[in-house]
Amino acid sequence: MRFKFGAIQIFVSDLEKAKKWYEEKLGFGIIEELREYKCALMEFDGIEFDICEPNPSWGEGWEEYKEKIGRHIGVIFETDDIESLVKELEERGVKFVKLPEEKPWGEIRATFVDLDGNSFDILQVKK
Repeated sequence: MRFKFGAIQIFVSDLEKAKKWYEEKLGFGIIEELREYKCALMEFDGIEFDICEPNPSWGEGWEEYKEKIGRHIGVIFETDDIESLVKELEERGVKFVKLPEEKPWGEIRATFVDLDGNSFDILQVKK
């Protein structure tokens, strides 16, 4: 049996605001919109991110997904110049909850959040 990576799903409280934020702040592009289900399939650097607002169109049990809004996603973006990237994102209005900090295992890491508090890391491997 074979399988491959599909997408990263992020739950948000307001799809329209989230789409705009991910486009303007991070440069994501829209692949497809599933308006009936309040989901936008977006792309960044060849990776699909499914940005979705939990709602009754999902059927029974949809409410459990609301509890996942504002959680740590576990997504790490990598750069070769973390200081410049953090500055650029801050200028776009991205909120950082942890500024770049050197870690003992040989990387520099920073953390930012989206409109709903979903957190993402940026890392730079120390040279």
